Amino acid sequence: MKLKEIGWNEGRWKEIAAVLRRKTPTVVAGLCRAQADGSDPKYPAGESHEILVMVRAEEPEGENGLADWLQSNGWLEAVIIESRKLEQSFLTDDSLVRACYVNAMTLGGGCVVYGDPPKR
Repeated sequence: MKLKEIGWNEGRWKEIAAVLRRKTPTVVAGLCRAQADGSDPKYPAGESHEILVMVRAEEPEGENGLADWLQSNGWLEAVIIESRKLEQSFLTDDSLVRACYVNAMTLGGGCVVYGDPPKR
Protein backbone atom coordinates (compact mmCIF):
# COMPACT_ATOMS: atom_id res chain seq x y z
CA MET A 1 0.00 0.00 0.00
CA LYS A 2 1.34 3.41 -0.94
CA LEU A 3 0.91 6.43 1.31
CA LYS A 4 -1.03 8.29 -1.38
CA GLU A 5 -3.52 5.43 -1.44
CA ILE A 6 -4.42 6.09 2.21
CA GLY A 7 -4.63 9.83 1.82
CA TRP A 8 -1.19 10.85 3.14
CA ASN A 9 0.73 13.51 1.32
CA GLU A 10 3.99 15.36 1.85
CA GLY A 11 2.26 18.24 3.64
CA ARG A 12 0.73 15.85 6.17
CA TRP A 13 4.13 14.28 6.85
CA LYS A 14 5.62 17.73 7.47
CA GLU A 15 2.88 18.43 10.04
CA ILE A 16 3.60 15.16 11.83
CA ALA A 17 7.36 15.82 11.80
CA ALA A 18 6.77 19.29 13.31
CA VAL A 19 4.70 17.80 16.14
CA LEU A 20 7.40 15.22 16.87
CA ARG A 21 10.10 17.91 16.99
CA ARG A 22 8.27 20.00 19.59
CA LYS A 23 9.85 19.85 23.00
CA THR A 24 7.83 18.10 25.62
CA PRO A 25 8.09 19.55 29.11
CA THR A 26 10.75 18.05 31.31
CA VAL A 27 9.98 17.53 34.97
CA VAL A 28 12.91 17.47 37.36
CA ALA A 29 12.34 16.05 40.84
CA GLY A 30 14.58 16.60 43.81
CA LEU A 31 14.76 15.68 47.45
CA CYS A 32 15.93 18.84 49.18
CA ARG A 33 16.47 20.31 52.61
CA ALA A 34 15.62 23.97 53.11
CA GLN A 35 14.70 26.51 55.76
CA ALA A 36 11.33 28.22 55.85
CA ASP A 37 11.38 31.99 55.45
CA GLY A 38 8.29 32.41 57.65
CA SER A 39 5.94 33.48 54.86
CA ASP A 40 3.75 30.41 55.49
CA PRO A 41 2.41 30.22 59.06
CA LYS A 42 2.65 26.40 58.99
CA TYR A 43 6.44 26.65 58.78
CA PRO A 44 8.09 29.14 61.19
CA ALA A 45 11.07 31.12 59.93
CA GLY A 46 14.34 29.23 60.18
CA GLU A 47 12.69 25.83 60.60
CA SER A 48 14.37 23.24 58.39
CA HIS A 49 12.43 20.56 56.47
CA GLU A 50 13.05 17.91 53.88
CA ILE A 51 11.04 18.66 50.77
CA LEU A 52 10.23 16.78 47.59
CA VAL A 53 10.20 19.37 44.80
CA MET A 54 9.16 18.89 41.19
CA VAL A 55 9.56 21.61 38.57
CA ARG A 56 8.94 21.87 34.87
CA ALA A 57 12.28 22.97 33.51
CA GLU A 58 14.38 23.04 30.40
CA GLU A 59 17.12 20.40 30.41
CA PRO A 60 20.10 22.64 31.30
CA GLU A 61 18.26 24.31 34.22
CA GLY A 62 17.75 21.08 36.17
CA GLU A 63 18.89 21.58 39.76
CA ASN A 64 18.94 25.39 39.43
CA GLY A 65 15.23 25.21 38.64
CA LEU A 66 14.62 23.32 41.90
CA ALA A 67 16.50 25.86 44.03
CA ASP A 68 14.89 28.81 42.22
CA TRP A 69 11.40 27.37 42.72
CA LEU A 70 12.04 26.78 46.43
CA GLN A 71 13.34 30.30 46.95
CA SER A 72 10.38 31.87 45.17
CA ASN A 73 8.00 29.80 47.30
CA GLY A 74 9.24 30.61 50.79
CA TRP A 75 12.25 28.34 51.29
CA LEU A 76 15.83 29.47 51.85
CA GLU A 77 19.28 27.86 51.85
CA ALA A 78 18.14 24.90 49.78
CA VAL A 79 20.43 21.88 49.66
CA ILE A 80 19.65 19.38 46.93
CA ILE A 81 20.21 15.90 48.31
CA GLU A 82 19.31 14.05 45.12
CA SER A 83 17.66 14.97 41.84
CA ARG A 84 16.65 13.36 38.59
CA LYS A 85 14.69 13.96 35.43
CA LEU A 86 11.37 12.13 35.41
CA GLU A 87 10.10 10.22 32.41
CA GLN A 88 6.93 11.51 30.82
CA SER A 89 5.22 8.28 31.76
CA PHE A 90 5.90 8.88 35.48
CA LEU A 91 3.36 6.95 37.54
CA THR A 92 2.91 6.63 41.29
CA ASP A 93 0.27 5.36 43.68
CA ASP A 94 1.09 8.11 46.19
CA SER A 95 -1.58 10.80 45.81
CA LEU A 96 0.64 13.59 47.24
CA VAL A 97 3.49 12.81 44.87
CA ARG A 98 1.05 12.55 41.96
CA ALA A 99 -0.43 15.97 42.86
CA CYS A 100 3.09 17.39 43.02
CA TYR A 101 3.81 16.05 39.52
CA VAL A 102 0.54 17.45 38.15
CA ASN A 103 1.34 20.87 39.67
CA ALA A 104 4.78 20.76 38.07
CA MET A 105 3.25 20.01 34.67
CA THR A 106 0.41 22.53 34.92
CA LEU A 107 1.69 25.29 37.22
CA GLY A 108 5.45 24.98 36.78
CA GLY A 109 6.22 23.46 40.17
CA GLY A 110 5.01 21.75 43.28
CA CYS A 111 6.32 20.35 46.53
CA VAL A 112 5.62 17.98 49.39
CA VAL A 113 7.00 19.14 52.74
CA TYR A 114 7.82 16.19 54.94
CA GLY A 115 6.56 16.28 58.53
CA ASP A 116 8.50 17.57 61.45
CA PRO A 117 11.84 19.26 61.04
CA PRO A 118 14.80 16.87 61.39
CA LYS A 119 16.24 16.60 64.89
CA ARG A 120 19.71 18.10 65.30
